Amino acid sequence: MQNLELVYLAIPLLCLAAAVGAGFLGSRIGRTHSHRAAIAGVGSAFVLSCWVAWDVFHGGYFNGPVYTWAVSGGIQFEIGFLIDPLSAVTALFRLGRRWARVLFVDWVLVRT
Repeated sequence: MQNLELVYLAIPLLCLAAAVGAGFLGSRIGRTHSHRAAIAGVGSAFVLSCWVAWDVFHGGYFNGPVYTWAVSGGIQFEIGFLIDPLSAVTALFRLGRRWARVLFVDWVLVRT
């Protein structure tokens, strides 16, 4: 079993970076490059989620904190991930569907 904590964190951050790049920088970099940023971000997140799913289906599991949000009266409030077979299948389905939608929008709006 590999240590994939950075991969778990990279999947949502790649989608966030693609959305920020396409949303805030879209008017500066143009429609074509904006679509390419979205396709690259979501596509690479999908590929990483395939890697995570492969690891989970071969016995991998992760339930741990990413960082501590607050401490109050000795109680820690942590933000973390739970990576199990259900979350792996959900990530594959949602990212695959999102990547297909981004590719379709690129094909329809940019190419025509």
